[in-house]
Amino acid sequence: MTSETNRFKTTVIFRKEHHRNVLVLSLYMPNSDVLNGIAKKLGATYSVTKKMWHLPYSKESVNQAFEAFKDKAWVDYSAIQTKRHVERNEMKPRHLTDFSHSAGSGQATPQASVGMTKTAWTPEQKEAMWAFADKLRIRKYSQSTYNTYGVYFKQFLAAHPGQDPKDITEEQIKKHIITTVKKHNYATKTQNQIVNAIKFYYEKVLGLRKHDYWIPRPRKEFKLPTVASEEEIVRMLVAAENIKHQCIIGMLYSSGVRRGELINLRIADIDIDRKQVFVRGGKGKKDRTTVLSDRIVVALQKYISEWHPQYWLFEGSDRKPYSGTSVGLIVKGAAKKAGIQKNITPHVLRHSFATHLMERGTDTRYIQELLGHSNIKTTAIYAHVSKKNLAKIKSPLDRIFEDKELNNNNLNNQLPE
Repeated sequence: MTSETNRFKTTVIFRKEHHRNVLVLSLYMPNSDVLNGIAKKLGATYSVTKKMWHLPYSKESVNQAFEAFKDKAWVDYSAIQTKRHVERNEMKPRHLTDFSHSAGSGQATPQASVGMTKTAWTPEQKEAMWAFADKLRIRKYSQSTYNTYGVYFKQFLAAHPGQDPKDITEEQIKKHIITTVKKHNYATKTQNQIVNAIKFYYEKVLGLRKHDYWIPRPRKEFKLPTVASEEEIVRMLVAAENIKHQCIIGMLYSSGVRRGELINLRIADIDIDRKQVFVRGGKGKKDRTTVLSDRIVVALQKYISEWHPQYWLFEGSDRKPYSGTSVGLIVKGAAKKAGIQKNITPHVLRHSFATHLMERGTDTRYIQELLGHSNIKTTAIYAHVSKKNLAKIKSPLDRIFEDKELNNNNLNNQLPE
């Protein structure tokens, strides 16, 4: 194991309790010369009966103890709450339930967390979750990935109650993935997310070598994206309830931005003069620009004058970025009201943006740039749903009817033209 992994081995638990009728900060930790030395320097007293060190309780003693232990161990401070604890980014996640909260990402939290709120986590499992969360933060994974990986990792730990994650065998990992996917009938994409979450812990947190062979990967699927027609886009815009909803639908379609990118757009990211939308920190932490529709410019000006957003382009009632869930409901509601039978989501509007550009003859590489795809193969999938080339292909049945040399009078009489 790497030296980086070693810092995840020890947890010091802070508790606020009475000891001999005095309120104290209790320090529960393994017997270690290093940790014991830190406790002594803090002036702590050891209780043989309770097997813990203790200090007179105060905000200052809590802060001093945290500063002293933070570089040598993981500090479990969940039993006490101080302003210092709430503010320190180094101590995130503040609770073990942190993985189930979405912090404005707008993405649905996986249902794997259901039923785990009463799980009795062992110190080793808590330590693993804190190390897992910390590594995700350090590597600057997106909030959506943080939530998703965290929930599936908690599910994995909950499936092995009382067991140190470091001792879980390869066969147990295989069995968990297969059982979980079968039980919930998860799609291929979800199965891969479960695999990635588990691999992240063993390979990135613990620093173990890659074990491609012990993780059952599903066969790759090839699914064509759902695309709305141009007529359906118009019907959705007409069906939208107000100018704000029209602008949300219009921006998703006209610029091809993702839902998460849309809700993180600032007013300053809209460059009316250059007809551009500046997308900051898109998927893969990449900035890019995409096109701004002339019609959307007019609609946005009307929306801003009526709704008065102050910083974010689309704000909620609390002036924070608009909820991604609300964006999804707006899109689905407009599609339903417009009588569209397809399952229209914000991402379908992005698919439609790319497909319609391709049908109009836009070069695939330009579309790749506008979408922010790293690989042009990802963009090329829209060629499969574009009707540009299909329009040039005539069905063999139609050719039979057009061939005057064939005796097709009987067919003409039976099939309507």
